[in-house]
Amino acid sequence: MKLGAIAGGEGLGSGVLHGDALSRLVNATLTGDASVSAARKAVVDALGVPGLVDAAGVIATFTMQNRVADATGLPLDAPIEL
Repeated sequence: MKLGAIAGGEGLGSGVLHGDALSRLVNATLTGDASVSAARKAVVDALGVPGLVDAAGVIATFTMQNRVADATGLPLDAPIEL
C-alpha cells in the first residue's frame, strides 16, 4: 500500500481495494461537501451497505479520537504535524 496516495487524498493506486470510492467518501464527509451523497452511493455500489456502514464507523471513530486528543491538549508527534 502506498501511504502517500492515501494521505494525499488519492485512493486510486493506493493498493486499497475500492480506495478511490472510500477516499471520496472520507473527503466529502470531513469537508461537508455536497458530493457526500454521490460518494456514499459509490461506496454502496462498490462494497454494499455493510461496507458503507463499516466505512462510516471508521470515519466516525477517527473523528472522535481527534476531538478527544484536541480537547485534552495531547501534543502531536512531529511526523503527524502539518
